[in-house]
Amino acid sequence: MKDKIKQVYEIAQQVGFSWSLEAFEQHMRDENVHYIVSKDGFIALSIVLDEAEIVNVAVMPSRQNQGVGKWLWQETLNMFDTYGVVKCFLEVRASNQKAQRFYEQCGFMKIAERKNYYTKENEDAWVYCWEKK
Repeated sequence: MKDKIKQVYEIAQQVGFSWSLEAFEQHMRDENVHYIVSKDGFIALSIVLDEAEIVNVAVMPSRQNQGVGKWLWQETLNMFDTYGVVKCFLEVRASNQKAQRFYEQCGFMKIAERKNYYTKENEDAWVYCWEKK
């Protein structure tokens, strides 16, 4: 698990995440938290009953637009099948149009806005939902 934490942390640093190594270690100890990790990216999600929330997504800048995100999403769908997940939520910055397009391509739909969710930057979050068909 230490190697996985280190790998996730290194990817996170490349994309500007502010979480410390200790924060990732603590997050990974939660029994509801799951990480799908490749050498070029990761998805962190929490699963409770038949719902999931994507907490973090990161792909190395040098590997973006090369299918890494799609692979991670496919692995996430496989995990959803294993755990019986039928609905998934996430928040994304209102300014992050690249991520929004990716989530929409994955079948997510915008369902709400959270005003000033990112308080430091005074930026809204858009809430997206994916439902199994």
